Amino acid sequence: MPIRPLARDPQPENRVPLKVVRPMKLRDFVSGRGDKTDSAACIQEMMTMMACLKTAEFEECKCLPEIKKFQTCVTDNKRSYLEREEQIQKGITVGAKRLSHVQLNKILEKFPSKG
Repeated sequence: MPIRPLARDPQPENRVPLKVVRPMKLRDFVSGRGDKTDSAACIQEMMTMMACLKTAEFEECKCLPEIKKFQTCVTDNKRSYLEREEQIQKGITVGAKRLSHVQLNKILEKFPSKG
């Protein structure tokens, strides 16, 4: 019994013609469809605050530490969001691991594709 290879052999290049449907060049921009984040901030703090309010029968004076933690979390997240948006609008990319579509488009404007 002959031994068969486990994978298909690659097809010879001269037998598979290349059909060019679109021009083979990169665009000078990217879309911003995938930039949205769907995770909400301060969920844990809100849940502990609501649990405390429920056990204290919604008397705020008994749950002041939890309310304070939730409010500081919201203000911190709002500040970091505004800083991030400001950096995106300015096009600052120093130390960024992930770039927004606005930042990528500003970089791509500096190096347009030829053709």
